[in-house]
Formats: sequence, C-alpha cells, structure tokens
Amino acid sequence: MLNFFKKNKELNLIYNSGVTLGLYSFHLKAFLGNDKIGNAYGDIESKGNFRLVKIDVYQDYRNNGYGNRMIEKLLAAAREDKCASFVFVGVSHSNTAAIRFYERLGAVREAILDCHDKSNYVMTLN
Repeated sequence: MLNFFKKNKELNLIYNSGVTLGLYSFHLKAFLGNDKIGNAYGDIESKGNFRLVKIDVYQDYRNNGYGNRMIEKLLAAAREDKCASFVFVGVSHSNTAAIRFYERLGAVREAILDCHDKSNYVMTLN
C-alpha cells in the first residue's frame, strides 16, 4: 500500500539559499505530501562552481526518480545563478550506486581527494 501512496502524492522541492560563513550556500528539502524524503546541501565557490556536497534521498523513497528531480531543481538554480559548472564533491569511491547515478546524468570523474584516510571523487557535470 505504501507504493500506491508514494505515487499519488506530489513531490515538493523547497530551495533556500543565502550567505553562510562567507559562502553562498544552498539547502534543498524534498517532501512527498507532508513526508520529508530527502535533503541536498552545498555552496557556490568563488570560481562560480555550483558544488553539491551532500544529497540524500531516504531509503524508502529511493529508485523512484526523486533524486533525479532534486538534481534537476539544483541544476536550474545553478543555471539561474550563471554557474560555470555543477560539481559533485566527496563522492566515495566505494559508493558505486552514487557514481552510476551521477554518470547517468552525464557527470565525469575529475579528481580524487584523500580525506580522513578515504578516497573520494570530485565529479563534474557541465
């Protein structure tokens, strides 16, 4: 029965942005009806890159296209802000589902960051 209700509720995406600690930052909240189903956070670098630091669609709501719709909303915001590129930061090399998801969107692996004994990718979508 849960799937029936998920498919018949409207997805609402609430985008907030502003300056925090000297960076222009953003927070996207995703709701299905009254249920919060995910978040996305990031900032805009001084170079004009729109950086997605974290996106999370809650487990019960994955594989329904909600992550795609969240990214579409963020890409529209990046275009509106005239950003040079859209960058996924800190993608764990072991998170193959996220890597495949970003690659399906057209992102490419640009660099490897070593952080706290873990290797993470920076992936760019132009």
